[in-house]
Amino acid sequence: LSWIVSPFLGGLIAFSIYFLIHKFLLLSPNPSHRTIKLIPIILSLVIAIDVVFLFVGGPKSIRMIIPVPYLVLIFFGTAIISYLPSYYILKKLREMRSKGISIDPFAITSKNKMATRRSIVINNEQQQQQ
Repeated sequence: LSWIVSPFLGGLIAFSIYFLIHKFLLLSPNPSHRTIKLIPIILSLVIAIDVVFLFVGGPKSIRMIIPVPYLVLIFFGTAIISYLPSYYILKKLREMRSKGISIDPFAITSKNKMATRRSIVINNEQQQQQ
């Protein structure tokens, strides 16, 4: 029975996440703005699902028999705890973007740190001149 139920539930969860991303992010009028708002929520839900899975069906060293009400508390507690840092980080990124600072995740590497800092300074100077 678990060979049938497990893939079905996994597919149902995957489809639900895909459907939410497709409907609320990809089809929205401004996907990048909506993404910045919804990423902390999606990230916290995925982390909470992973944590509950580790307690229920993970490795034997951390697998526990936990009553469902406690699993629900663990799920929501993990979701809230993981939501706060991601919200804070994205809030700071939004503030940087509103100030005109270019946010390029591929430019921040050990080789390009100086070039990235120069481009931020150049962008800020150009905006101040305008």
